[in-house]
Amino acid sequence: SAGDGARIEQFDRKGMVNNKFNYFIMSKLAEAGIPTQMERLLSDTECLVKKLDMVPVECVVRNRAAGSLV
Repeated sequence: SAGDGARIEQFDRKGMVNNKFNYFIMSKLAEAGIPTQMERLLSDTECLVKKLDMVPVECVVRNRAAGSLV
């Protein structure tokens, strides 16, 4: 979803999967005492979050070595 590569495949209910996965990760961080923006799930594709100031950070995860790792 970084937007700099061609889309190889798409799947149904991607928004639901991303929302629930994000909620799962944020819940685990909160359980470990790490504060997050997550408040609660509103639906399969919506969540309520706290309004925060943005920190401009981007993380791209790849399935193969790329960039400075090569």
